[in-house]
Amino acid sequence: MWAAGLSCSQAMAILLQVLWWATLPLLAVLLGLMVWRRSIRFFPWFFAYVLYAVLAAIVRFVLRNHEIYPYVYWYSDAVYAVLGIIVMYEVFRRVSYKLIRRVWVNAIFPTTVIGTLVLTILRTRAVNTNLNSTMAWIIGGEMCARIIEVSMFLLLLLFVAVLGLRWRDHEFGLSAGFGIYAAFSLLASTKYYEIGSEFILSWSVISVVSYTVSVLIWLWYFSTSVKPVVPSSDEPPLSLQDLERYRDIARRVPRP
Repeated sequence: MWAAGLSCSQAMAILLQVLWWATLPLLAVLLGLMVWRRSIRFFPWFFAYVLYAVLAAIVRFVLRNHEIYPYVYWYSDAVYAVLGIIVMYEVFRRVSYKLIRRVWVNAIFPTTVIGTLVLTILRTRAVNTNLNSTMAWIIGGEMCARIIEVSMFLLLLLFVAVLGLRWRDHEFGLSAGFGIYAAFSLLASTKYYEIGSEFILSWSVISVVSYTVSVLIWLWYFSTSVKPVVPSSDEPPLSLQDLERYRDIARRVPRP
């Protein structure tokens, strides 16, 4: 049979192509859901991320047989990483308003970013790789972005366990999608950085499968409408005595 004549690597490559391009219609459906459910006003950067993912996938498909395709792929992947960090900040801002409004909360995200940058630079300098300098920086940048996404996902898990964030909230769904994809992609990118081009097939399998799972998670969450954020307050609600006192004060105010 024709399938029997294919090697394992060829069959895997075909499967990767099918899975990779299958995410394009899924992302298009996600865009439609966000427009229909009016989720753009709540997560504008995530909408920009999904829109960019659709456009980047179309450009990659058009140039898939062109000699510049590797450059298009990796440079567009770098933009993915930057947008992913921005989306994580968007999610974190909404969660901080929803749960707690304290000064130290605002320092968590920049501290995580700076710490991740330092760890990534130390990690990449400590490992020898056969990648050229540009590719090494791109892969290193992706590793940094994935660490941030995993860290934010773990932080939201803590918020669910301790501070009362619901796992059904869209913020958790967004972070879960990024966190799952980032965890597997981080492992694959680390090995790819260490081994080099010999690990490209395994890296592709891990990346495509985990990304497809993430898109399915986002589709499930955005199939429902996003609830507006009601900022929490550290002040207790007014008592009946306070309301009566304020009413008496209002009555004593002279009317024109």
